[in-house]
Amino acid sequence: PVTEGKLRKVFDYFISSYKSNKQRSNAVGPLDSTMTMNHVLALMEKCNLFDPNYNVKKCTEAYGGIICDMDLLPQEHPNNQNSEMIFWEFLEFLVRVARLKNSGSKDPVGELVKRWVETEFIPTCARVIPGKL
Repeated sequence: PVTEGKLRKVFDYFISSYKSNKQRSNAVGPLDSTMTMNHVLALMEKCNLFDPNYNVKKCTEAYGGIICDMDLLPQEHPNNQNSEMIFWEFLEFLVRVARLKNSGSKDPVGELVKRWVETEFIPTCARVIPGKL
């Protein structure tokens, strides 16, 4: 539950901080509860999460595989605003990212994902997001 709460804060922060999808009130609310491909690209770039095993192309493929949209562009683009994922799909996306970033690991997927989220993803996001996670 603690990790889920932190991941929700990351999700909420990035959907509210992307300039093209901000609500007028600057608050996350029921009309702004989905993450687009542009949000994901902003998250990955700001948190410096790309590496040789996980690049923009693989990010786009992982995102597209979850939302069943393979016509996404591997760059910020207005067309990417039409693709949306909810929080639970975001969690599935993180599972796919963890597997890509640790493709050589023989560890069970659950352990691999938990370790990556807790030791790399959340700490990296905490350095970017104002306040504490």
